[in-house]
Amino acid sequence: MWSWWATGPDEPPADLATRRHGTWVRFATTGDAGWDAYDDERRAAMRIDTEWTQSDGPRSQERQAWR
Repeated sequence: MWSWWATGPDEPPADLATRRHGTWVRFATTGDAGWDAYDDERRAAMRIDTEWTQSDGPRSQERQAWR
């Protein structure tokens, strides 16, 4: 159950675990995750998938609905 939920029905890209691990290690040791820092105005976030993409305010409409 966990592996399907985390990776979907297909096998994850071979380098995904390595890249995620490296990102967490860099963040833990330097405070730099490799993308823009989160703040309340921009709400920068990284979508981790086969391609990593940074976006500002992802799912903002859903978040606004809970206000």
